[in-house]
Amino acid sequence: MADFAEIRSDNNEVLRVVRISDDDVAAHGGDLSTEAETWVADFIAQDPKILSALGTYPETYWKQTFKDGSQRRNMAMVDHKYYPEHDGFEPPRPGYPGPNENYTFNTTTWRWEETE
Repeated sequence: MADFAEIRSDNNEVLRVVRISDDDVAAHGGDLSTEAETWVADFIAQDPKILSALGTYPETYWKQTFKDGSQRRNMAMVDHKYYPEHDGFEPPRPGYPGPNENYTFNTTTWRWEETE
């Protein structure tokens, strides 16, 4: 099974992650292909929970994500942020959504590190 993240176009926040069969991914361009991303966007319906929570469904796009983080730095999860310029997913800061600001994000390791 392959995992794909639905990402808001306006702020690159991950809204949800869905599973797609490997056969469907292979039949539509294969791993990491824009063809597979387009197919997922066309195949997967809008999530009614997202629509209910936001009032209107935001513009979104899809990116494949990997459990082991072998591609795109980290496995995408809800509230992660996608950085197209780095092709990677950033997890939320520890303590999110609280005010804990004692962490900085290391763009080499793609992990949050506690600051002194």
